[in-house]
Amino acid sequence: CVQTIPHPGCVWSVAFLPNADAVTCCADGAVRVWSAETARHDPDAAKSLDDLMSQRTAERAQKSLADAQSKLKTEPPSALLTPGDRDGATKVIKEE
Repeated sequence: CVQTIPHPGCVWSVAFLPNADAVTCCADGAVRVWSAETARHDPDAAKSLDDLMSQRTAERAQKSLADAQSKLKTEPPSALLTPGDRDGATKVIKEE
């Protein structure tokens, strides 16, 4: 692999144009043209994609954290007033 081109979603299709540009169609509904010719690069489009990728990365991290937290059995702070049900028991307290 010479280069990996990040996309904010699943890539549905890739095509190569006669001038060697690559065209991708992604699950976010966008079609993107990738060119090795720097004169054809659009800095605004590149920044927009970078921003979108950062946003999607943050969303995935938040979802992953929410998924992990939903699997934990949390107890109110009052649970600290009673002993655990066995030696070495761990209580996860939800902060208010």
